[in-house]
This record gives sequence, structure tokens and C-alpha cells, in this order.
Amino acid sequence: MTTTVHFDDLASLIGVPLGATEWLTITQDRINTFADATGDPQWIHVDPERAKSGPFGTTIAHGYLTLSLIVPLFVDLLDVEGVTTKLNYGLNKVRFPAPVKVDSRIRLVAHITEVEVGRRRRQADHLGRHRRNRGLGQAGLRRRAGLPLLRLTVRRWPPAPGWPPSAALSARPALDEEPLMSHYRSDRTHSQFLLFDVFGVDRAYGVEPYEDFDPETAVEILEQVEAFAHDKLADSFPSADVHPIRLDPVRHTVTLPRDLRASLAAHVASDWLRLDLPADVSGIHVPASLRWAATEFILGANPAVAMCSQLIPTVVAMLHRNGNKEQQRLAELILERNWTVTMVLTEPDAGSDVGLGRTRAALADDGNWHLTGTKRFITWAAHDAAENVIHCVLARPQGVEGQGGPGTKGLSLFMVPSQLFDPETGELLGPNGVVAANIEHKMGILGTPTCELVLGNREPAVGTLLGDTHDGIRQMFEIITYVRMMVGLKTVAALSSGHLNARDYAMSRKQGRELISLTGARGGKPLVEIVDHPDIRRSLLTQKAYAEGGRALVLYTATMIDRFEVAKALGGNDTVAVERHRLLLPIVKTWCAESGWRVLGQEALQVFGGSGYLRDYPLEQYVRDTKIDAIYEGTTGIQSLDLFERRLVRDRGAIAGLLLDEIAQTVDDLATGALATESVLLGDALAAFRGILEHTFAQADAAPRVAALGLTRLLMSMGDVIVGWLLLRAADAAQARQSDPSLLQTADADLAGSVAAGRWFARQVLPHVSAELASARLLDDEPLVLPDTSL
Repeated sequence: MTTTVHFDDLASLIGVPLGATEWLTITQDRINTFADATGDPQWIHVDPERAKSGPFGTTIAHGYLTLSLIVPLFVDLLDVEGVTTKLNYGLNKVRFPAPVKVDSRIRLVAHITEVEVGRRRRQADHLGRHRRNRGLGQAGLRRRAGLPLLRLTVRRWPPAPGWPPSAALSARPALDEEPLMSHYRSDRTHSQFLLFDVFGVDRAYGVEPYEDFDPETAVEILEQVEAFAHDKLADSFPSADVHPIRLDPVRHTVTLPRDLRASLAAHVASDWLRLDLPADVSGIHVPASLRWAATEFILGANPAVAMCSQLIPTVVAMLHRNGNKEQQRLAELILERNWTVTMVLTEPDAGSDVGLGRTRAALADDGNWHLTGTKRFITWAAHDAAENVIHCVLARPQGVEGQGGPGTKGLSLFMVPSQLFDPETGELLGPNGVVAANIEHKMGILGTPTCELVLGNREPAVGTLLGDTHDGIRQMFEIITYVRMMVGLKTVAALSSGHLNARDYAMSRKQGRELISLTGARGGKPLVEIVDHPDIRRSLLTQKAYAEGGRALVLYTATMIDRFEVAKALGGNDTVAVERHRLLLPIVKTWCAESGWRVLGQEALQVFGGSGYLRDYPLEQYVRDTKIDAIYEGTTGIQSLDLFERRLVRDRGAIAGLLLDEIAQTVDDLATGALATESVLLGDALAAFRGILEHTFAQADAAPRVAALGLTRLLMSMGDVIVGWLLLRAADAAQARQSDPSLLQTADADLAGSVAAGRWFARQVLPHVSAELASARLLDDEPLVLPDTSL
């Protein structure tokens, strides 16, 4: 029996418009539902007489698409103007015979000779009411939910003799192939090694709240996000540097380069953003450590896109937690209609001191609020990759008793859309009174339209008060906390990619003779790859240590979220994990941003020599793009003040002391092993940092302004000690697995590299902490009393 359906019916069946995607994702439960209705469990045919167009607009004039659900499985594409097929059953192994035969009916038949079926543990739909089959993200989540997945990838290629078509003609790599080469070099293996072999995050898998996870599922998600980042995001990374973003000064619209617009739209429409959504929205509770490991790929492949799209889940979560019913519906519309969001804090006269903000909000007769004012440095404030942008605006309410006073406590948070919309359907009703008046001309990160926003100049800028509650700065900090973590990881991602680019270059670039003497003696190889030169090897190992150390710092901080979420699920409260996460946030943001930018420019770019200064290689853009990381979301000086005043002084270092005690325990544990020398160095650095902390506490009581001179030193030294500790933990784990390979969970882990990175950082970086203590003790008030003109 054969059932014939129209393309629109097939689109309804699989839940995706065929003309808008290059992926057809069909889950077994949907096929079974369709089979029950048609009485045909074996075949689904598409009628060519009624079909207007096929996937991505390919006209199907003579053929039809057939999916067979029997074994051995067949995928038949009949005369679809020269298309190739690839079938991936779930994420399991599939083999094809070669070559694929073309029969007399001009039909391409891919006959699967072997299918290895994976485990299916659960038969529940964890995607809830927001299910959407779009892109690669759905595959991992549906597989984890226990739903077998049949995926058909269709790609066009010009007719050519021979089979298969050459790689140059392929529109995209298959999931089991290496991604197309671009600027981006990812290091998923090291992330996996940290997660499973060093931090042991999988010990919490399989029970609440992570009952849907095991290491295989986690690795599968990392693999697919990595592939998505390479495939959909990386190629448009340099786009805005070549084709600048344009502002129409009359219509106040912002036009993105076409490929950058496509990358942003692809990520917003994909299901990968759902990894960061609350479980009651996405239907699955993803461990924070896994989420942040996956986010690195997005940030590394295209940080400009990530700075827009990665904010969406956090704002959606904020609306669900704090919003009224209408704002919770807005959260749903953001997801359903692929709208983007912004943080709107800074004003021309209120930068780091947000409390100086003068943007006002007046309550209108209809219960909405009308905002007036000018905001500056608003990232992704306007663009043409989405139909609507929802602005999260801090403003000072007027005419409300007890509200709108001076400082940050007088600020409230308002949801202000760029386009007014029907609150139930999301249908756009026309522009709101919030316009992009200017695009900032920046040093780097040119792919982000950073705008000056004018609210309520000619037309009212209509917004709603979040949760009908005047609690703006606390509510906004729910977003700021996420963004500060993201900024630190953004620099780590760039540094890691920069290091791997530099290593690739050093291994291929031949220049100079082999060095055998420093006294002028000749000899050795007449021409060598520059990776053979000692100073290049020093530089590469330095880059590796900082990149892997920064990643370890971010993921370790994320494991604190895992810890307190597990405790909460068990009915308890892990206050140590909560407070430690809070303590580490300014270090993640600032240490990673400052160290990463410096090492990128001082070491990674330098490996390329003069070529590194050219746009032929991505390093010069990495350097420009990462400088901002030490500036926005709290400059280095402000983060240092925040660490000391709000985290260390508050309890006189008690929470920090628990962490330092754990580091001391590691010093003792390593004292008699292969890392004994490094153990001594870590111990010395720890003692020196304790000295810096004690001296700063004493100085803060007697001369707070003098103490403030050394707070950046304190933060960076604390970061050095913690990163050195984490790298030595990784080195110790690597050595244990070198001795006993049965312990290793990450098959391709670079164990020798992890040992070397830990040793190098301990020997070449940690001794500087003792010098910082000496400098801290020499601080006095001279810089404070010196005339301004003498500075």
C-alpha cells in the first residue's frame, strides 16, 4: 500500500517548513502517528504533480521523495535535478556501499548495508510544549528522550562524472566528517577531559536533576554543537570587517552583511539555545558545566553572533521567573518568532556608574509606561536578522511614591520592543518609539551593531514594568551574571583558537636554521619549521597553558552551579557552592579577559611574524575583538573593587579561605609524587597570595585609597593561583591515566600536553605571585598625591 501526501502535509508531519531548511528531521513517533492515520507504516510518498517546490526551493518536476522505514533501509530520490543523499539514523553508525548506483529510472538509491542501533532508554517527550524540529539541536535532545530519529540530508551538487562528488562541490560536511576549514580551531577533547576526567561531572548524571544525561549523551551534544558552530557560524566571522554594518539615518534601520545575518538567524532558529533554557521551558535540565562547554564553540566560531543570540535564553528565563502573565507570554513569543533581545543600561553620562542614569519612565493611562532618554553602547540594538528586538531597559520611574530615587536603587526594569505587537499572537502592529540614532565606530567586534538608542523622541517608547515590581537592578543582574561569565569564556575561546592557529602555522612555516649554539657556531638543519625554534616552543606552550587554564577556570566555576542544583533537587542547599560561584565570577570575567587578550597579542599573533599583522590570518581580528572583554560588563578596575568589597571584605575572606584550604590540600597531595616541584611552587604562590590578601585587608582599614591601588593585582594574583591549581589537578589526572589507561574517559585526550601545561604554568607563572606580594608591600600614597599633570 502506498500513501501519497502533499509537501505541505509532509511539512506538517515533520514540523518544519521544507522551503526554509536544508534539514528534514523526522522522528519515529511522528511517523507512527502518521502511519496510524494512513494505515501505511512503510512508505511516505510526495506527489510531484502537487508539489510546488522541495527543500531549499529545489523544483521537483518529475520525481518524488520516498522514505522507507523497513530494514534494510532505502532512501530514494527520484530525478530531483542532481541531488545527493546521505542518511544518518539517529547518531549511530551507518555504512553505505560505494559507489551508489544510478538505475535506469534516473533514481539515486543509497542502500544502507549496516545499521548499528543505539540504546533507547526512555520513551518520554522532554521537549514539552515548545517542540520544534529545527536544525541539529533537536537531534541530541530527542535522542536523549528515547525517540529514534531518521534524518535525511539533501544537498545539491552540479552534475559531474564519477561518484561521490568532490569535496569542493559539497554544500556542507556530513555530521561524521571533519568540518570545513575556517578561522576557528576548537578543542572539544580538552573540554571533555576536564569535565569527565578532572572534575568528574558525570557522577551527578542519571539522577535528579540530570536524570536524562550520561557521558555519551553529553559528548554527543558537544560534538553536534561543535559541528554547528563550524558549519553555520564560523565562515561569517570576518564578514563585518570586510562589509561594514550600515545604518539608514532616515529609517533608522541597520543592515547586516548577508552571511552574518544568515548566521545569526540560523543560531536563533536552532534548538541549541534551548540548552540554556529553564527545564520547565525546554523540558530537559542540562548541567551548567555542559552548557558552558558547548557555549565555547559558539563564542569561538562567531563571538559577534553569540553576543546577540546567547542572551536570549537568559532573558526568557528572567521573564519566566519575574514576569507577569503577559510578560511570560512574551517569553514564549521570543522563542516562537525568533526575536532577539538586548541589555540597555549605559547612557552618555552614566557608564560604569549606572546609578547616574537619567532615562525616565512615566505611567500611562493604559497601564503601560512611556520611556524617554538616550542610551549608549547598546549591543545588537537594531538589525535585520529578526523582525523584532525586545529591549531590557533600566529607567527611573516618575510620579510613583517611594520609587525613582537617586542611584541604582531608584532604577526599574522595563520591556520595550522595537516593534509593537499583539500580546497574544505576536503579530507586529508597527514601530515603537525607540530608534537607533547612531552606530558606534569601534576598534573591533565589528560584527555587533553597537548603537545609540533614543527613546520617546517623536513617538512614545512604550514598555511594560517587569513583574509589575520596581526592582530593576536586581532583576538586571540576573542577566549581568550570565554575561560576565560569557565574556570570560569568549576570551578563552579566542585564545584557544588563536593558539591552535599559531601551532598550525608554526608546524608548516619553514624559516631559519636549526639552533645548535648561542656562540655563533654553524650546523644543524639548514631550514626548519619555526616550531623547532626554542622561543616559538616557549610561546606555544605559554599559549596552551593560559588557554587550557582559562577553560578550566570557567568550567570549574560552572560545576559550582551543578553542585547547588543537585543539592536543591535533593532538598538541600549547598551554600559553599553558591558562594564560591559568586566569588569566582569577577575572576572568570577579568582574569580570562586580561590574560587572554595579552597572550593573544604578545604570543599568538607574534608566532606569525609580519603575517600576523595582516588580515590574511585571523589573529589580528582576535586581538581587536577581545580587547573589549576587559572593558564592558564591568571594567577590570571595577571588577577588582567588586571582588574585594562585595566578596572578600563582606566575610573577611571566609568563603575564599575555604577555597584556599582546598588548594593547600592539593599542595600536600602532590608533595611526594611526580609533581613535587610544582607542588612547592603552588604552595609558595598560595602563601604569597595569602600575604597579599592579609596586607590588603590591613591597608583597607588604614588607607583605603592606597589599598585600592593594588586591587587589580590582588584579583589577577588570585586568578593565577586558582588557575595554577586547576592546571596541576589536570596534570595529576593526566599522569594517573598515563599510568592506568583504564581510568581514561576521553579517548583522544592529550595527556602529555596536560602534564606539560600544568608544569609550565607552575614553573613560569606562579613564581610571579611572590613578586606581586613584594610590590603590594611597597604601595604608598604617592600616585594619589601627585599632581594630575605629573601622572
